[in-house]
Amino acid sequence: MKPSELIGKVEGPLLEFKAAEVLKDPRKVAREVVAMLNASNGRDVGEIWIGVGETASKASALHGVPEAELQRARLRDSLVDTIEPMPRSEEVAVTVVSQAGLQPLIRIEVLSAAVRKPFALLKDGARHYYVRVQDRTSVLAYDELRSAWQVEARVNADRPQGAMARLSSYRSAAVSRDGSRLWIGVAPHEDLQLSLDDESVQALLLRPSATGNREEGWNHVRPFMELKVFKDGRQTGDLSWGLTKLRRNGDIEFDIPVERLRLTSGDRHLARNELHPYALLEYPTSIVRLAGKLAKLGRSPWFSASLMLTRIRGWQLWPYAPDLMGWRVEPFGVGEYDEADDLTIERIDFSREELAGNADACAYRIVKQIYEAFHLEPSKIPRVFDPNTGRLNLE
Repeated sequence: MKPSELIGKVEGPLLEFKAAEVLKDPRKVAREVVAMLNASNGRDVGEIWIGVGETASKASALHGVPEAELQRARLRDSLVDTIEPMPRSEEVAVTVVSQAGLQPLIRIEVLSAAVRKPFALLKDGARHYYVRVQDRTSVLAYDELRSAWQVEARVNADRPQGAMARLSSYRSAAVSRDGSRLWIGVAPHEDLQLSLDDESVQALLLRPSATGNREEGWNHVRPFMELKVFKDGRQTGDLSWGLTKLRRNGDIEFDIPVERLRLTSGDRHLARNELHPYALLEYPTSIVRLAGKLAKLGRSPWFSASLMLTRIRGWQLWPYAPDLMGWRVEPFGVGEYDEADDLTIERIDFSREELAGNADACAYRIVKQIYEAFHLEPSKIPRVFDPNTGRLNLE
């Protein structure tokens, strides 16, 4: 619909008008977006116009929005932060619409499929559910909302086993590869149905900062390599430099030669096979941070993670941090993996809230098990990984 066609239009299930003042509290807009998402039939696009005056639910004036582009960006960020699951670009599109001789308007187009419902507004530490009924927004309890659209109940005892079966299959492929390798996998218990063509999803594989990782750190991003398509997924990197795979269902795989984690002195390899502690902290954390971002895009209540270091027997790991005075001296006591050829962490489960709220704390649980496998107590983990806050800070 064009701005010139708005005057005289009446608000209804798919049309809402708001004055520009509503942008002072973006949650009021988010409330209307949530209501339309939950009422969407998946075919007809709902529209919310901002900068439009209305009288008795009828558009009466086109006042426009000052600094419309800035307000659009702020509004989009707010919608992403306050709506759960996080709306995809094809579900909620926020655009600036110019009009001759007047300040532009902001239009929000809304369309959603049943499988993603119910949507909620996050407010005051709780989830609030709304639905559009004619030209009004009504509150509904979660069970009522789920029943109204016959949204499938998302508790299924078989789903954890399904996630672990997939991870086991991916892990087996890593074991078959030559040399010592670090493999990490994370799988949601429920299909996330990711939109892999969405730029915000692709950015998670292409920009370290998109997942809160260091640009030059030991992470899952290979900035000099393109994003490639494979069946039901996208991947970046390769098996020599590190390969990251993301599947449409939300499964993540990372596979890299252990040589990339080797401790060196300048450009020289040390005489012994020693792992760099920061690499061992940062690679798993990088992948779990990626999973934390994905957790916000879907409704899977649980995720499972698995890790394997193949052919790692005899490799060593020094306690504490490399910048500690006297590091790598014998009194500190070097850790060595001396059990089976492969170090395997079979399964660690994280709730969606844990992953989305503090992915680093989830990663710390993985790192702790790695150190224990090298006969090192958790107190020997470098203090850049704070055990109290569960945060990794290598900046």
